[in-house]
Amino acid sequence: MVRFDISEQLDERCYSGWLGEVVEDLQEDTEWPRQLILESAAVELGLAVGRHRHLWYFGDFYANLYVVGISPPGEAHKTAIEQQVARIARNADTGARPTKRVSIASAEGLLEQFCEKVQVDTGGKKTQTELRAIPKQRVLVDDLEFTSIIKKMHRTSTTNINETLRNLWDGASARYPTRQFSIEIIEPFCSLLSASTPDALETNMEPGDIADGFLPRCLFIFCEPREPVAFRQRFNDAEMSRLSARLEEITQAVVGCPGEMRLSTQAEGMWTPYYYDLKKYSRTVPELTKHMIERVHLMAMKFAFLYALQARHENIEASDMELGMHVGNYAVYAASRITGHTHQHPIAKEEQRITAMLRRRYPEFVSYRDIISFLRGKVPADTLRRMLTAMVEGGILQNREGDRGGFYFRWVPPEDPENPSTE
Repeated sequence: MVRFDISEQLDERCYSGWLGEVVEDLQEDTEWPRQLILESAAVELGLAVGRHRHLWYFGDFYANLYVVGISPPGEAHKTAIEQQVARIARNADTGARPTKRVSIASAEGLLEQFCEKVQVDTGGKKTQTELRAIPKQRVLVDDLEFTSIIKKMHRTSTTNINETLRNLWDGASARYPTRQFSIEIIEPFCSLLSASTPDALETNMEPGDIADGFLPRCLFIFCEPREPVAFRQRFNDAEMSRLSARLEEITQAVVGCPGEMRLSTQAEGMWTPYYYDLKKYSRTVPELTKHMIERVHLMAMKFAFLYALQARHENIEASDMELGMHVGNYAVYAASRITGHTHQHPIAKEEQRITAMLRRRYPEFVSYRDIISFLRGKVPADTLRRMLTAMVEGGILQNREGDRGGFYFRWVPPEDPENPSTE
C-alpha cells in the first residue's frame, strides 16, 4: 500500500489511462518533458469534465487544477505542449460551452470571462451594457510566464488578483467589487497552466505569496530536460483523432452519470494513514514549507478524482487513490524546492529577521513603527504591510490594535505536534 513518502519523481504508474496515452504520443520524437505533458493533459481532462461531476470531500470538490512547469530557459516547451493538448481537447465534442483561454491583465478582466455582455433597455433612447454571469463557465488562465502573474498580484487594485484566483480555485459563486460596478460569477470552473524558470521565481516571489494561500494551490512540476531533437515529425492526425475520441467517450460517460462521487471503503482505508502521516510531517518543517504543503492533500485528492473519471469509475477506488497519493508525494517534494527558492529572496531574509526578533521579545507585542526601525528602511512600506498581513494570516504572527491606534505584532509559538492546541 502507498504511504506518505517524499518522492523526487512522479511514479511511472501515474502515466496511465488516457493521460498516459497522451504522454506516450506527444513525447515521441520530441524533447518535451513528460511531466508537463501529463499535467497539461490532466488540466484539459478536468476542463472537459467541468462541473458535471464533483467529489465530496469536506464539501463539493472539482477537478480544476493550477499547474506551473519549472525548468531552465527553453526546456519546458509549455506553449507547444499546451497547444497540442488543447488541439486534442478541442476536437472532442464534450457538449459544453467552449473553454475560454485567457491571460491575466487584471482581476476584473479575468472575472469578465465568466460573464457575457447583454444590452438592457433602460426605457430611454439608449441601451445599457450589463455583465451577466454564465453558470459553470470554464476558463483556462494560460500565461506563458508565471511570474508575470505574481508581479500583477503585488499591485494595489480594487479587485485583488491573488484573492480572485484563490476563490476561483475553490469554485465558489461570489460577487466582486470593481472600480465601476460589481461582477457576479456563478459556479465558475477555473484552471491555470503556466511556466517559469528557477531564476525568475527567486527574483519575483515573496514569502507572502506563499503564506496568503495562492502558491499552495499550485502544483509545481520540475521538468527534466530530455535529449535534444533537431527535427520533429508531424503528429499523426489519426492518432490525435483517436485521443480526441477517447476524451469524448470519457466526457460522455461523466455527463451520463452526473452528480457526486465518493471514496470507496478501501480508498478511505488507504487515505486515512496517508493523511495522518502528511499532517504529522507538516508539523516538523519550517513555516514557509508548512504553508506550501498545506493543500497537498487536496491535490492528491483531485488527481485521484481525475484517475477515477478517466477509468469511468462510479466512485474513487483504491487504484485511483494510489495514483493520487503518488502525485501528492511528488507535490511535497516540489513544494519544498519552491520554498528553497523563496528563502534565497532578499525579502525572505527580512521575514526571517522579523520572526527572529519577535521570537526574542515574546510574549511582548512590538509596534509597527518599531519593526520599521528594526529593518532600517530595507523593505518598502507596501511590501512590509503585505508581508506582515500574510504572516498573520499564516499563523506566524499575532496582531492587535493599540489603544492609541497603530498595530502591534508578536510571534506565535508553533504547536507541539504531540500535544496540539484544542482551542
